[in-house]
Amino acid sequence: MTQNVNDGSKSSWIPGFVRNDFLRKAIALFFAVLFYFIVTSRLGIEEQINNIPVDIDLPTTLVNLGALAPRVSLVVKGSKGILKQSNRTSFKIQAQVKLSDYIPGEVYNLRLTADNVSAPLGVTVIRIDPRDLALNLDRKVSKKVKIEPTFTNKDTLPQGYAVDKVVFQPSEVLITGPESILEKIRRVKSAPIPLSSSLTDSFDYKTKILKEPSTSVSPDKVNAQVQIIRQSRTVTIKNIAIQVMESPGKSGKFKVELLSSPHAAVTLTGLKGTIDLLKNESVKPYIDVAALDTEGTFSVNVSCWINSNDRITVKSIYPEKVQVKLTKVK
Repeated sequence: MTQNVNDGSKSSWIPGFVRNDFLRKAIALFFAVLFYFIVTSRLGIEEQINNIPVDIDLPTTLVNLGALAPRVSLVVKGSKGILKQSNRTSFKIQAQVKLSDYIPGEVYNLRLTADNVSAPLGVTVIRIDPRDLALNLDRKVSKKVKIEPTFTNKDTLPQGYAVDKVVFQPSEVLITGPESILEKIRRVKSAPIPLSSSLTDSFDYKTKILKEPSTSVSPDKVNAQVQIIRQSRTVTIKNIAIQVMESPGKSGKFKVELLSSPHAAVTLTGLKGTIDLLKNESVKPYIDVAALDTEGTFSVNVSCWINSNDRITVKSIYPEKVQVKLTKVK
């Protein structure tokens, strides 16, 4: 008996007209709300909502070459109060591309209907503009390609030093994207690797991989082993007159006559920048007859002096020896 009194007291705050025949009244309320939305949708106002993005669900094997999220306008109908609280973010449009309808090389026509639109309760979609979206689709493919290094300040390396080669780890990267774009890509470029005027040794550098538009690359960073070398150059200067060096005390006592060719060819090697700046007149082949103090014919070595402060090596002189004739001057 006490339990019944307590139960009655718990619901005593609900008015009696609600408690009596509650189920029928709840059903009536439901249909009243439904009727309200039906009436307001028919008697409501129309409004155009612009610039609503369309979320396109693509198969994993296809890629969209056009705008990733095309935009459309909606003409909707609803009560003035509901539409006043709505904006373009209140609407969601989703559409799916069917792989079975895709034909390579042809434009895919995606038709939008009201079923693709998620609208606020009480709002009806009257029209979608444009209703048909022309999609430029392509097959998504992947392939491995080599990496081409790029540099900043490449000309600032110290004179005579140069980048010999760059070894990447890994040596190839995997690029993924539209088939029509990937078929034109033979290699990808690295982000610029910095060089400076103080670099004389090889070094390692972690660099990014630059990707082409509409593609992805994996991995997007690689290790670059940059090999710096001293860059040398070998050159042969021909037809240089051979000079004769005599002892100052014997000068004029003998007439020196070159019996063989009076010219020589000198082969030099050195840093490329030094050799590039070397002038022909700075190369001076000569013979030294200072030790000869009698008349006669002699075979004398040809030497060479280089008028340069930089290190240049004489690799060879041709001819190595020449015949000279000394005759006393009377």
